[in-house]
Amino acid sequence: MTRPTMDTPTYIIRNVWDFLKVPAERRAECLREFAIALDMAEATRLLLDSLLVNAGAAPSQLTDAFTWFDDDKHEATVHVEFTSPPTDPEAPKP
Repeated sequence: MTRPTMDTPTYIIRNVWDFLKVPAERRAECLREFAIALDMAEATRLLLDSLLVNAGAAPSQLTDAFTWFDDDKHEATVHVEFTSPPTDPEAPKP
């Protein structure tokens, strides 16, 4: 995925009202790409959760926002971030 330029209109969608910030004539495209992002996020979450549960870890969590770049490139990405669980100082060392 190429990085959008500084003049690329960018919209961070955290709730339904945020879609109203997208110009009316661009909302259909934004919603189409949002649907694709949801499909990608769901598939990624299913994969990660199956791996995490098999490893005895907690299920994954989705981000609380969708960022749409109005650049007509029709690209989507899913960002995955792994964090280490807190360590128990009382746990026996392997």
